[in-house]
Amino acid sequence: MKLTSIKSKVVLLFLTITVVVVLSMSMLMKFGFNQEFTKYKKSLAKELNDRMVNSLEAYYEDQQSWSDLVDDPRKWHELVYNSVTDGLLKERAARHPSKRKEKDPSHRRQEPHQGPPPRRPEDSGKNHKIKSEFRQVLPSYSLFDVQQEKIIGPAKWHQPSAEKIKIKNQGQTVGYLVYEKSSLAGHKQDKKFNQTIWMVLLMVTGVMLLVALLFTIPVSNYLIHPIRLLNQATQKAAAGDYSARTSIARNDELGQLGQNFNVLTDTLRSNAEVHQKMMADISHELRTPVAVLLAEIEAIQDGIHHADAKNLNLLHHQTSALKHLINDLHQLSLTELGSMQYKMQSIDINALLQGVVQAMSLAAEKKQLNIKSQWSAAAPKVMGDTNRLEQMFTNLMTNSISYTDAGGDIEITTEAVPGGTLIQIQDSAPGLLAHEMGQMFDRLYRKESSRNKKLGGSGLGLAITKNIVEAHHGEMTAEPSELGGVKITVKLPEYV
Repeated sequence: MKLTSIKSKVVLLFLTITVVVVLSMSMLMKFGFNQEFTKYKKSLAKELNDRMVNSLEAYYEDQQSWSDLVDDPRKWHELVYNSVTDGLLKERAARHPSKRKEKDPSHRRQEPHQGPPPRRPEDSGKNHKIKSEFRQVLPSYSLFDVQQEKIIGPAKWHQPSAEKIKIKNQGQTVGYLVYEKSSLAGHKQDKKFNQTIWMVLLMVTGVMLLVALLFTIPVSNYLIHPIRLLNQATQKAAAGDYSARTSIARNDELGQLGQNFNVLTDTLRSNAEVHQKMMADISHELRTPVAVLLAEIEAIQDGIHHADAKNLNLLHHQTSALKHLINDLHQLSLTELGSMQYKMQSIDINALLQGVVQAMSLAAEKKQLNIKSQWSAAAPKVMGDTNRLEQMFTNLMTNSISYTDAGGDIEITTEAVPGGTLIQIQDSAPGLLAHEMGQMFDRLYRKESSRNKKLGGSGLGLAITKNIVEAHHGEMTAEPSELGGVKITVKLPEYV
């Protein structure tokens, strides 16, 4: 697994997150435990101190001095041990009275015996061991008299860490119990317990990392698999194979991405087919006038035809058709690339259309076509480029005049609609089939190629018109006309 791959990055990301989360939880747990454990030790120390003070006050009440404890560590340790253990036993008995009754000798059956039972040596050693271990968890107590002179113990009066507790008898201070605060946190058992906690936390961290690793690998495979499929399909598409498809059966973003990729390749394949067809059509359209020109010129050169007015007019006609086709191709490329310049301004659409109709009236009269117009006075001014809109409507009128049978009708109307103006141009027979309506704005589309050659059309005018409408943020549709031909509807936005 390469470190630069997405899979390795996903695995490292999951492991990093797991480590951070587990370590954070461990630190928080350790911190919380230390806080509570410290509180517990302080509470325990206070309880032990209170018991020691009570025992020492009782001892002084009975002895009226500390003389028996002077330099007698054994008696002092016995006093400390008995003070703490007696308190613990009494507390335990108070919490569990039933157990106290069971252990009370008065409730047991007394068996007669002769003299005290023999003391076993191992009992003495066991008790000594218990006392020794118990002393290790107790604070290092020391006893001072009222003159602050040490009676017994390791502490010093002026030691900064020494904690002093007064011992009173009948309201008078008779001594001081002194212990070191640092002795509360330095026991070997405490350190061992903390080490055990850390070991447990480290083991939990290791187990979590192992589980995360085992969990991350299949998850990363699940996430990366569709990306690999997309990468393979993309490489095929980049090499020109637009039949490449992905089969990602998922409902998440990756599944949607796979579906979008399939749509993209379908679009690329369709565009490639259109491009190939367009190149074939363009080459065919260019070859025809060029072939005629070449044949006429060769005929004149060979003396078959004479360079008279008739043949020169034929050459001029073919040259004009070739120039018209080249100009249309140039116009189409400009509109599709968005390179055509537009000077947007407020335009009176009624006045502009009246000028176009007047300019096309002579061509309509030659075919004995009747042009009817109806202008809406409520039609608002539109936002557009005057020259491009004139070119657009001239193309539409030329298309209607060219394909409407002689003696037919052409109607052009304007209508005010919310947000702009609706312009409709419709003509009489012949019409188009339903599937032809959606193709008439395609590049180089012709209903009848032989007829277009006769009419001199390039098949690019309506494609250019559509691009101009879209550049004006307008809409254009085609549908069957009530007159028997085609009705083209253009909606242009209102000038604001």
